[in-house]
Amino acid sequence: MAKINIPIVMKRSLKEEIDWLSTNYDKEIAGWITGTITKDKIILEELLIPHQEVGGASVDMDGKQIAQLRKEYGNKCKRIIGEWHSHVGMGCFWSSTDEDLIEQFMKPRKMAIFIVSSKGKHLVRLESKEPFKISIDKLKFEVEEDTKVKKKLEKEIKKKVTEKSYPVWNQREYNGYGWARKNDNVCSTSGGWQKNLYDDIPFEKITRQEKRFKKDDDIKERIKSMMKYNDLDKSVVVSDIPWYYADGLYHEFESYNPTMIQKNWERYKIVFKPENKEYAIDLMKDLKSWLTSLLNEVLSYQEDF
Repeated sequence: MAKINIPIVMKRSLKEEIDWLSTNYDKEIAGWITGTITKDKIILEELLIPHQEVGGASVDMDGKQIAQLRKEYGNKCKRIIGEWHSHVGMGCFWSSTDEDLIEQFMKPRKMAIFIVSSKGKHLVRLESKEPFKISIDKLKFEVEEDTKVKKKLEKEIKKKVTEKSYPVWNQREYNGYGWARKNDNVCSTSGGWQKNLYDDIPFEKITRQEKRFKKDDDIKERIKSMMKYNDLDKSVVVSDIPWYYADGLYHEFESYNPTMIQKNWERYKIVFKPENKEYAIDLMKDLKSWLTSLLNEVLSYQEDF
């Protein structure tokens, strides 16, 4: 039997919040979890609680609530990696409603975390679509260490403890001219000693910059293809957008009385009919800003929108 070991670290403040909510609040309640997912571990940081309608056994969060969430929490929404909700005293399990929510949440994502809680007990689940679709339930997690204790002891160690040091040679690497120590700026070749010409080139910095430029260009092109102004009926159209985001866009700009039209089973377009071209220009500026923020968020955890 394969042993699954996925390091999950939960911030102490988040653990205390979901403990309290699942123990002391007598209705189901839900929120979005922020954090980071890397190849080494998953860190669960904060609970963002949206405006929502709650009942004894249900939670309802639609596009309007998501729009309000963005206004309240701003860039924190870009760090959402999962969903949490309580089952009050019913115990920890995944209901059919939970499964529907997970399916919707995973449509634009490659990986996400889901937690259901009851009376201070928590069931943690990981959903992944790459390299293949997999669902891992009943995952273990650890709670972040007490930072006050950590800082106090680190201060004491720095003040009172000295570590004895020894010279250590790093691994040797081939740099195009010969084999050299990684911490040396010369290398040995058949022709003698030469300077390692690659030492001062910030490859990683250049790569990150190039990726950022490419991402910005991709977003501009994506918005250009999605948003159009129709001279014939003076309408502004945002097309080819998944339902999850289309619903949020609709409620974000509902003061313009938009119309949401289904193109196929999961793609929609939103049609706005402003009073004149001047209003249309202002609307398109706001839509461009909203879509830029959204695509930046989406591209942080997936390739395709």
